[in-house]
Amino acid sequence: MSIVPIADQLNEQMNLAERFFELTFGKLNVADNTGQRIFNTFLAVSSFGNIVVMTYTAARVKQEIAKEGILPFPKFFAMNRDVSLARLLRWAHCRPILPRLFGRMLKSRWFVPEGHSEETPVGALILHFGSCLVLILVTYRVEPTNTYRLLAKVYTYSVHAFFGVLLAGGILHLRLNRKEGWRKKAIGINPQLSVMSAIVYLLGSLFPVIVSWVEPSGELERFADTKIHWYLVPLLSWSAIAFGALWWLGFLVFAKRVEKRNGTIFMIQRDPAFARDPPINGSPIQVNETVYLGWVTKENLTTMQASGGRQGESSRHDFVNGDVACANGIRDFDHQLTR
Repeated sequence: MSIVPIADQLNEQMNLAERFFELTFGKLNVADNTGQRIFNTFLAVSSFGNIVVMTYTAARVKQEIAKEGILPFPKFFAMNRDVSLARLLRWAHCRPILPRLFGRMLKSRWFVPEGHSEETPVGALILHFGSCLVLILVTYRVEPTNTYRLLAKVYTYSVHAFFGVLLAGGILHLRLNRKEGWRKKAIGINPQLSVMSAIVYLLGSLFPVIVSWVEPSGELERFADTKIHWYLVPLLSWSAIAFGALWWLGFLVFAKRVEKRNGTIFMIQRDPAFARDPPINGSPIQVNETVYLGWVTKENLTTMQASGGRQGESSRHDFVNGDVACANGIRDFDHQLTR
């Protein structure tokens, strides 16, 4: 802000980031565009990184939603497939000619197959590709700059602002509700600091959620994006949120109807596997999870509770509500660690 003049900052047509690079690197002559080229380079690298991160994050989130069984074909969308670099490296190690040509490189630590064996959520990636394709087709006839602005604002509103409110509210609930016993779980942490941070985060996230419904007027009107109607961003954001909520509630209603008609309960069983990182004295991390989805009769559920002994009642509650740790009896991580 100290580099770019105030007149340029108030100019709606001015790209402030590009102007910053132009002023920082200067111009050797009238036709020199060094600053612009450097800015475009940083922009391309940043955009590529953002696409990679968002693709990975969105695919994993969709995979976890599929594991809850509320999507059609949950097994397909929750599956993992080995399309990793480790598969290519194993193939290279098995070919006699490649080790002779690249033997030293293949023996290095970076090219050890075990270090690149993470499986890929193929089904969730296909679902993510389909949702991106829908957005592209819906905005096909809209000018690209306006499309980017609209989708970026909708994403910021619905993901960062709306879920930021839920996150801050959840933190305050855990901290202020004595039944949660959070004071015992967070020994050594100043509770006042966490509460104040959550309040600031709540107010900061709540501000755009509310203010976006107010039409710009007066002095603020000249700073508004005139190419996008002011109500489109909150309207589209809440429409997407409402669609997700209705889908989830519809699944609950469907599960209740099946339970009354057939006497079966939809259940989710998770079987996680843990390992220490570092191997000897590191903290436990989850390295694998097997999820079982199915409709179980109430008679079988009673049998499962009886076989669970004194933990049967709590296990039934955790099993139905998807509690990973309690549903699998993980009271202590040690007995679940892979050796």
